[in-house]
Amino acid sequence: MSGAATASGGNGQPCHKDFECDEEEGTYVKFEFIEEDGDCYFEEETETGLITITDWESKEGDECEPISVEWESETHDATKVMAFGGDDCDTVENPGGSYTSGLENPGGNTAAISNLQFCVVPVEQEIVGTINLSYEDLPKDDPLLDWDVNDWVVDVIGTFKAAGKEDDGTPLVTEFTFDIVPQARGAGDDHEWHILLPSSVLCGSGSYDLTVKDSDGNEIGSKSDSSSFGGDSDVDITVFPSTEAVFDDLENAELPEDHDDDCTDPREWATLTVTFDDPCAIDVSEDESDVEVNGDNLFFDPYLNNLESPTEVHRGDVRLVVVPDDWQWPLGAVQIWDAYTDVDEGGDGEPEYTTSDWYETVADSNLVATCDFDPNDLDGS
Repeated sequence: MSGAATASGGNGQPCHKDFECDEEEGTYVKFEFIEEDGDCYFEEETETGLITITDWESKEGDECEPISVEWESETHDATKVMAFGGDDCDTVENPGGSYTSGLENPGGNTAAISNLQFCVVPVEQEIVGTINLSYEDLPKDDPLLDWDVNDWVVDVIGTFKAAGKEDDGTPLVTEFTFDIVPQARGAGDDHEWHILLPSSVLCGSGSYDLTVKDSDGNEIGSKSDSSSFGGDSDVDITVFPSTEAVFDDLENAELPEDHDDDCTDPREWATLTVTFDDPCAIDVSEDESDVEVNGDNLFFDPYLNNLESPTEVHRGDVRLVVVPDDWQWPLGAVQIWDAYTDVDEGGDGEPEYTTSDWYETVADSNLVATCDFDPNDLDGS
């Protein structure tokens, strides 16, 4: 894994001058060991801030002769490190988080470390978050609009792979996967359900793969889709072209007198994977509490298109609520302010959510239902 280099590198220059990082090895980082005014420490010369030296051990009797060094990083791993000292160089591939001197001085003894050079690559992080999206599906001026917010109920389980972060902490996403699991359809109308990725979010080119499956986890090839995108225009993906094909009318959202607590499996669910050619900074919500109640700040637009009473419900619309995946939706024709004590009927006849955790304040358990299907329930095992 390690091997000492000669004191002189190429072109007769000191060996540490030959160190470099190619594209696969990552970003170049250099630390110098500084002694001044009776103090000594490692200082990064390259000013990347990607690695922090957390500890070192020195030769016995001299605290400013480091022979072992430890470092850490929340965002990057070292692919190699070169130590220089005593006119000697030592390079270690994949060093982990520490280095112990393999340097020799001209007398053949262990040499202290004068500088360290690293190549570092972003650590691939995995971020997982789950939300539920529940919809009212009629036009706002339709007298039949009943505010039971159960016309289409769907969980979105997001897994994001990120290669580091921006300076503000925003993950640099390389790929994300949505497992999309319908829970209920308390509607008589049929709909399309889409995921729209706005061009303002897409940092560049990439591709997506949509796999639609039946209740046993078998792919429905005729409904699956894949495509590439350039990043300069919105990407609109029709996940379910017919919600009626997923659930019958009022499935898992019956009228209270007809509900028996049994849940019917969705006939379809889906997995959507989006891959970016280069990392893309996306403000990922890891918890439903990070998302505004009507989904205004979702980075994607999960919109419902009513095919029979023409209207579309987009993020930010009062007819969409974003809640935890185990929430209990009102049963058929139960207005949401009758099902929850922390929801009021506003003066305009629309719901007003008076607390951030309103979904925990069920007024009457006989007026709500939940199913909480996940992919493990529908994989055929």
